[in-house]
Amino acid sequence: MTAHRRTPPRGLLEGLGLSPGDLALDVGCGDGAGTRWLARSGAWFFGLDLRPGRMASAALRWRHNVAYGAGDASSLPLRDGSFDAVACCHVLHHLREREAALMEMARVLRRGGRLGIVDAVVPSTSGVSRFLHEAHDMRDGEGEVRFSSARELPEMIRRSGFQLVRMEARLIEHDLAEWARRGHGAHPPVEAIRKHFSGASPALRGALRMQPATGEPQSFSTIETTLIASRA
Repeated sequence: MTAHRRTPPRGLLEGLGLSPGDLALDVGCGDGAGTRWLARSGAWFFGLDLRPGRMASAALRWRHNVAYGAGDASSLPLRDGSFDAVACCHVLHHLREREAALMEMARVLRRGGRLGIVDAVVPSTSGVSRFLHEAHDMRDGEGEVRFSSARELPEMIRRSGFQLVRMEARLIEHDLAEWARRGHGAHPPVEAIRKHFSGASPALRGALRMQPATGEPQSFSTIETTLIASRA
């Protein structure tokens, strides 16, 4: 349940409302870079990831108020109500059982505790969603990545036992060649992905803000949302 991690947006840290001494969980922490960034708040953070190899890498960059462990997001090996806050950054679209994972995050949060989700979302129009999922299937393998729509994500959050506090969105621009090379395989199909993007319709090019507008695209943009919710 790891992802290509960026530094979490400042709105996530503010939304979680962490204080020194709080206990927080970072689900799908990867190499721990985002966990350590969040731990600057003074809260005690536990970073959890499915891949033990990631944990070994994270542990090498130890910080006094951060610990790491291995575990599955859809079955967290943690006690009920044990955390003041839970963060999940750039991970949800990798999970096959997203709602089960969100319900687990609700379970381990105390009542009134905050959940912070950072993830890409797709427009509700099926064409854009299908196009991006096909691109990810080419890069990462069939079915490895599935994005929620901007409408679906808050509904899923509410069904999982949370009250939505706020939801913000921003555009993230991607260099197409760099994006294509992030695939998990040893030989990412860069040229095939270029061809996929080059064959996009004018409507898709506009929706994804591909540049240039005609010919072979060099960049495109996706929507990243930061969602803050409270444990009901």
